[in-house]
Amino acid sequence: MDRSLNGPDRSVMPRLVAIMTAVVLALALTAGCTPASPPSGQTGIPPGGLGISATPKEDGKGDRDITYISPAKIDIENLYPGATGEFELEVHNGKDMPCTFSITARPADSAEAPFEPLPKEYLDWVKIPEPSLLVPPKESKFVTIAVTMPPDATVKQKKYELLIAVKDTSQTSFIQIELGLRVMVSTQ
Repeated sequence: MDRSLNGPDRSVMPRLVAIMTAVVLALALTAGCTPASPPSGQTGIPPGGLGISATPKEDGKGDRDITYISPAKIDIENLYPGATGEFELEVHNGKDMPCTFSITARPADSAEAPFEPLPKEYLDWVKIPEPSLLVPPKESKFVTIAVTMPPDATVKQKKYELLIAVKDTSQTSFIQIELGLRVMVSTQ
């Protein structure tokens, strides 16, 4: 049968949906924040202080045969000029061979109201120290990601969403899976 005339192989679709659903779930996270010097004229963290919370993976924790990232969502609240919010991203390789994963930041494809996609000119706020991560089979590696608002930033009371995209660079098929961590940033 010539599949080019009949569309994608339908027997692959249920498996693809199951895999995509499983890998987008998240695990528990250790999160912290490292505020830089407070804005000029202030002596400490502004009222409502910088806060970070994570939405953990709900099921499948410890499933060594599934490739996943954790957490699924990070909320950074009250980010102010000079402040840094840090969080840890877990990348788990469920394959039987080592895999290299690329880790990048980009504006969200579509944002959850009342958030809007982070403007591209602000992507330099995001620091990923290991944008290429080699993970042994059936193991996890962790990378700490930081979101820092520059001290001279004039962005006030905005709500932005960005995506930390994780992709297995060994994928060669027509359909490739990219895992995404949603990062919700609220500025003061």
